[in-house]
Amino acid sequence: MNFLETFLDEAKDILTEWEEAIQGLASGFEEARIDQLFRAAHSLKGSSKSVSLDVFGSFVHTAEDLLTLVKQDPSIWNAELAAVFEELHEFLSYWRNALDEDAAFVPEQIESWRNRLATFAAASSPVETSSEEQQASFGFFEEEPSPVPSPAALQAKPVAATPAPKETKSTPPNSLNRSIRVPLDLIDRLARSLGEMTVTSEILKSAKNNHSLDSVVAQQAIDELARLTRESSMLGQSFKLSPIGELFSRMEKITYDTARKLDKQVQVRLIGAEIEIDKLILEKLKDPLMHIVRNAVDHGVETTTERTQVSKPSVATIRISAEVLGMEVVVRVRDDGKGLDTDKIRRKALGLGMIEEQDSLSDKSIHQFILSAGFSTADKVSEVSGRGVGMDVVKNAIESLGGKIEIDSEKGKGSRFSVHIPTNTSIVESLIVEDEGHVFALPLESVSDVFVLAEENAQEFEGGTAAILRGEECIPITPLGRTLAYDNSLDKSKTGVTVPCRGGLKGVVFEKIVREQTIFIRQIEGKLQQREDFLGSAILENGLPALVLNLSRLVER
Repeated sequence: MNFLETFLDEAKDILTEWEEAIQGLASGFEEARIDQLFRAAHSLKGSSKSVSLDVFGSFVHTAEDLLTLVKQDPSIWNAELAAVFEELHEFLSYWRNALDEDAAFVPEQIESWRNRLATFAAASSPVETSSEEQQASFGFFEEEPSPVPSPAALQAKPVAATPAPKETKSTPPNSLNRSIRVPLDLIDRLARSLGEMTVTSEILKSAKNNHSLDSVVAQQAIDELARLTRESSMLGQSFKLSPIGELFSRMEKITYDTARKLDKQVQVRLIGAEIEIDKLILEKLKDPLMHIVRNAVDHGVETTTERTQVSKPSVATIRISAEVLGMEVVVRVRDDGKGLDTDKIRRKALGLGMIEEQDSLSDKSIHQFILSAGFSTADKVSEVSGRGVGMDVVKNAIESLGGKIEIDSEKGKGSRFSVHIPTNTSIVESLIVEDEGHVFALPLESVSDVFVLAEENAQEFEGGTAAILRGEECIPITPLGRTLAYDNSLDKSKTGVTVPCRGGLKGVVFEKIVREQTIFIRQIEGKLQQREDFLGSAILENGLPALVLNLSRLVER
């Protein structure tokens, strides 16, 4: 699928969100719906510009300007403006459908629409707004509003009727029309497996009718059916996977486009583009990652002159990488720019009352403040960053995927933003383990090795943490009960697994391994859903439930 096709699919979903927000605003102003409408406009603008549909993106930017004013002053919103955004939805849907046939299409009504939106914006704009007030409103990512004409009238200008889109069907809210492309060989393999399952089930049906389910043929058929079921499930899961390189290619283009607009020189390095993750996660990761890479160019990377003055290469390097750690994919954006200004962030946090003067915080803790809502240290607004969409929105978007974001930065040397997201694989091979009467499932993808703990290969250190000694290698280990807070003893912990993590391997020990089993991970409801320790739950072959552990998170505690 090329970039334009990807945009058209995304635009269809975004416009559905737009329509849902407008329907929710039919009964009057609602802040959550305005935010939803603003996010839809912002995403539509960013997606279109990432595929070089600059006219489309600039037009949506005008609508985004108007929504920014509404967010600043809700009294602007009225029935007339609501009707404008409802008509605008129809116009953008028409434009999007026309792009499906002609990628260079620009509607003739665009100037009339620009004038109409600009008139509303001019009539609604405050007489003056200080730079500091703008920064407080717009957040960490900032963008200069589009210029609007002086208000000539308070009444909106009429716009020419929008042609009806070809074969457009209304899409009800919350029913996003998603589609994926699947390689033909995968479909063929699934069709063969399903065909073999049909034959095998007929063999078992015959054995049941003949009262011979305990025969050799029937037992072989049962084993074959189990194999085919597992194979078909894995094939079905693979339909949803896509190389992250598709997303990386878009980020590379956005990085170069942003650098060109800011007259900065950068080179992009892509690492791990072959890693596959769920297509839905890829789609939802696009916006947060786009903001991070734009921010790296805008706020992180210095100009050529500035880099030369501090003896850095004139061309900055931005690395976008991905690696698999257990059941997680870690996507990192790293620049060799000026890094975060820790003192400036601390002063801003003090000014906002987020900390007290006497508070002693590490640099890493201070850097986390940029993920807070409304937090900005920018001295001026910028044209390229996501105005009104701060790092708190990026953080929330990543957490909605069950992930987290980490920041590492050193002044003068650069910053690294690490996004941890689950691979979202529902069917996995697992070790079923028992400890103190509790049964858990450990995904094998997270396990590097299995070991037996004995006195000669364990050693206690100050603080109670033991370690396996393998020749010259020392691997820290922790009892599973200690990490989950139900037991603190090493006495019964004689079996364990090593888990890859940042900085090497760490071990978790427990009583015993019961068996290996293929499990289907189900989402946890209720309070446990907020625990990073658990990937979900599973039903074991004996019919009992078990929690599925997120080992990579456990060992980092």
